[in-house]
Amino acid sequence: MSKFKVFIVVLIGVISVSFASIFIKLIPQVPALVIAFYRLFLATIFISPVYALKGKRLPPDLKYEILAGLFMALHFAFWISSLKYTSVLSSVVLVTMNPVFVGILSWIFLKEMPSLLAWIGILVSILGGFIVGYSDKLTGFGNLKGDILSILGSIMISIYFFIGRRTRKHTELLDYVFPVYMSAAAFLYIICLITGTQIKSYPVDVFKYFVLLAIIPQIIGHTSFNWALKHTSATFVTVLILGEPIGSALLAYFILGEGVKALQVIGSIFILLGIVLNYIAEGKYSRMVPDEPVI
Repeated sequence: MSKFKVFIVVLIGVISVSFASIFIKLIPQVPALVIAFYRLFLATIFISPVYALKGKRLPPDLKYEILAGLFMALHFAFWISSLKYTSVLSSVVLVTMNPVFVGILSWIFLKEMPSLLAWIGILVSILGGFIVGYSDKLTGFGNLKGDILSILGSIMISIYFFIGRRTRKHTELLDYVFPVYMSAAAFLYIICLITGTQIKSYPVDVFKYFVLLAIIPQIIGHTSFNWALKHTSATFVTVLILGEPIGSALLAYFILGEGVKALQVIGSIFILLGIVLNYIAEGKYSRMVPDEPVI
């Protein structure tokens, strides 16, 4: 498989996931938990016929898929909530800090000491996060709250990736994705019940965005990334995914009329630079160790 073909597929994935924040911003009247629930519930419904036709069975280590589903649910709950308070650029660039947190988790739990280059990347990304947070604090504490929620979403998806490192070693893509999406939707439904958030019927104009979220960012976007991981290294794919904040910011500018502040841009550059440094450091390690799909 040529890298050009892989690049095209990942580019389609990046464009697809870039629409997620736009769709969410276009339905401000819907609670974040409800949006998260419908995104994963409908995605599960849409892929279930394929899962059934292939005669798939639930994997033996289902408990790890369920645990991964819990952290995916928490990720979407926090991240979608962040979009209610802060800009698309701040929210998306902060939530893409997951490689930084995965590196820290690997250091704590797997005793995988990050290299000097990886530590520099971590510190540069954290500095960028502070710059974005300071910029939004100048606008108001509501924006800063959104930044904090986005970082929490990044931590949750980092734990999700961390669990996926173990599970995806011996689980096929569909065997992994279906129970994860299904359990994530179930957890979000339970969270809605606990918090008293009503999952009610919505008009067609609103429900169409639930469908779009399930199909475009979730199924097309994430499936493109997972497909690409079988044909190239995780490093190559994840570096390309860094285009998401740029795509989301451009769409927010043209569709929502959202501008950006100078400090937001500077902070975003620091965050993305730090992530690239992490990927370079990981790439050096992966040349010695066979590359594994993370998710």
